[in-house]
Amino acid sequence: MTTARFALYALCLALCACPAPTDHLDNGLMVRDGLTLHAAGFPLAVAVDDTVEDDTLVPEVIAWWNDQAGFEVFYASELDPPPPLRLPDIVVAIGYTGGDYEAPVIGVSAIDFDSEGTIVDCQVTLSYDLAYDRDTMVKGGEHELGHCVALEDDPGPPVTVDLRSIMSDPLDMWGRLTDHDRDLVVDMMMN
Repeated sequence: MTTARFALYALCLALCACPAPTDHLDNGLMVRDGLTLHAAGFPLAVAVDDTVEDDTLVPEVIAWWNDQAGFEVFYASELDPPPPLRLPDIVVAIGYTGGDYEAPVIGVSAIDFDSEGTIVDCQVTLSYDLAYDRDTMVKGGEHELGHCVALEDDPGPPVTVDLRSIMSDPLDMWGRLTDHDRDLVVDMMMN
């Protein structure tokens, strides 16, 4: 190998070994109607409706979130809990998401918020017929619950492949809760 070729090879290895700075691509909290949205009342109650046949899907999503955050962000609830238990903050269903096989939409979140930007209700719909497999459904659920705590989508490919955010759009199957997003959730919990 010539010296010039070796130097080019070494430079390529060095560039590939150093991760690109991507913190600036982590979008943070959703802003809607001029309001920065935020969740309130942690932990948030998550229930499933009768369209969810997999009894382990949502508990797995909840466990992932709580593990990633390091505290209880979500807990499983009944759809119609008896008093004095509170109604669920989030309801997960399986249904039509508006996508198709050419442009799959694994999940959608319908979020209602009050005049101060506090999220008061979140309806998550996961599309099992468009998901490639159960693992995709789990990741889609993790992503959508992130919206229920006001996290905005982060840019995915082709903008970045380094962020590895669970909030990546399109969905990143190896996505994790970024440090920045974890900090935002902690701040909401403390305030």
